[in-house]
Amino acid sequence: MKKTFTILLLMLVFPLGTLAEGVSSSPATTPPPGIQPASLPQTTASGEKAMSIPSLPETTSPPNIPSAVLDIQKKIKVTKIFNNTNDNKYALNDKGQIVAGSLIWENEKITTIPSLVKDLDVTSQDINENGQVVGEALVTSDKDSFGLMHAFFYENGVTKDIGKLLGSHLGSSAKAINNSGQVVGYYYPPKGGRSFLWDKKGGMKDLGILQKKYNYVEARDINDNGQIVGGTGNEDETRGFIWESGVMKDLGTLGGSWVNVLAINNKGQVVGYAETLRKTKDGVNIVAPFIWENDVMKEIQTPAGGIALDINDRGQVLGEMGVIPFVWQKGGIMYLRDTVSLEDKEAVNMNVSSINNVGQIAGSDFLLTLPSNTPPKFEFLSQKKGSSIIRWRDSDSDNNANISLYYFRADRTSETDEQLIVSGIQEDKDGKKDSYLWDTSDLEPGTYFMYAQIDDGVNPTVRAYSQPIHF
Repeated sequence: MKKTFTILLLMLVFPLGTLAEGVSSSPATTPPPGIQPASLPQTTASGEKAMSIPSLPETTSPPNIPSAVLDIQKKIKVTKIFNNTNDNKYALNDKGQIVAGSLIWENEKITTIPSLVKDLDVTSQDINENGQVVGEALVTSDKDSFGLMHAFFYENGVTKDIGKLLGSHLGSSAKAINNSGQVVGYYYPPKGGRSFLWDKKGGMKDLGILQKKYNYVEARDINDNGQIVGGTGNEDETRGFIWESGVMKDLGTLGGSWVNVLAINNKGQVVGYAETLRKTKDGVNIVAPFIWENDVMKEIQTPAGGIALDINDRGQVLGEMGVIPFVWQKGGIMYLRDTVSLEDKEAVNMNVSSINNVGQIAGSDFLLTLPSNTPPKFEFLSQKKGSSIIRWRDSDSDNNANISLYYFRADRTSETDEQLIVSGIQEDKDGKKDSYLWDTSDLEPGTYFMYAQIDDGVNPTVRAYSQPIHF
C-alpha cells in the first residue's frame, strides 16, 4: 500500500529533509540501534558508530534545469488538505483518503483517530481502500523520555492495540496494510529487532530472519498478493528483502554495503535507495534510488542520486533528489518543483511521501494530482566510447512531443554548466530508434552525461538521463 516511511529508532535524523519518528522505551532502557543506513555520521544510543551517506545538495532549482522553467504553470492540480500538521508522513489510498498523524482527510472532511491512551500521540503510517489505518501510538508517557509506542489498527472509529499481542517489547510500529487487512510492521524485543504479519483471522506471526548474522528485520510494506518487503542486517551492513509464503529473499545491492527498501506495488516491483560504488568529490559513496523487478535491482538515473519513496501499479515511482520531489517512470523523470505554480510556493518545497494508482501524490499538507494524459517517453540507447552518434528511442501515444538534448561534464562545478546540443527535434510517433550526429570536436577529454528534455505541451516536462559517456 502507498505510504511514507520511518525507521523505528531513537533520535535518528535522516537527510533529504525527511525526519524519522522514533519509537522509544521506558526510561530504564533504550531501544537497540536498529538498521540505520540513511543516518548522518553519528553514534547510536548504544554508542556504536552509525553508517553514513552523503547529504544530497539542497538547491533552489533542479540540477540541469534553468530557473526560468520553474514557472511552467497549471499542469498539475494542487489541493490544500491539512493546515500545517507539521507531519512528515502522509499516506493515501485510491479513493483520495489521506492520513497524517492522528487525522484522516477525505473531501475536505477531517476525522480524528482515537488514541490508545487519552491525550497521547497517534502517528498513522498507512491506509487501505477500506479506510482501515495502521501506525503507532503512545501507551505510556514520561517527561524524561519519548514514551512507549505500540502498533495500532483502526477501523470504524475504534483504535486497537495490536502491539500488546507481541508481549513485552521496547516499541512497535505497524507500517503498512493491504486491502485484505493484512498488517506488517516491526518491534523491538530486549535484543535485536523483529518483524510481524498480523490479521484478524490469523493473528500475529513472526517473519523470521534472512541470515543468522543479521539481528534486525524491519518489514515496511505489503501488497495485495501478500508479498512483504523491508530491510534486515546488523551494525556492519543492511540488505533489502522480499518475503513471500514464508520465504525471505535478498534483493541484492547497487554495489555498496547497504540497501534501504521502502515500497512494493501489486506487480511485485520494489523501490528504495542504496549505496553505490560511485563517489562524490569528497570520496563519499553516492546514494541512488532503485527499482527492483524480475530479480534485478536497477538504478533510477538522476543527476544527483536521491531516494525512491513509493511506487504505484502504473510503475510510477515517487522520490526525492535532495529537496526536489520527482516522479519517475520508464521513459523519463518529471520534477514536481517545476510543475507547481508560483502562487503555490508552499507546495514547491513540500516533502512528498505517497503516490496512489490514480496519480495523486500526498505530502506536507498538499494533495497533488498529475494529468491523466500519458506522458511522453524517452530512452537513451547504448553509445560506444568516443562515438559522436547519439541514439535513442522515443514515443508519445497522443501528442507530437518536442525534444531537446543537453550535456554536462561529470565533474562540473556548477549546476548551470549544462550545454545545449540540439533543440526542436520532433517525436516521430513510430517508437523506432532515432539518432543525431553530435559535433564533439571541441569537447575536452573526460566523462560526460547527456539528458533529454521532452515536452508535449500537456504533461510536466519529462527528462531522461544517459549513462556516463567517455571521450
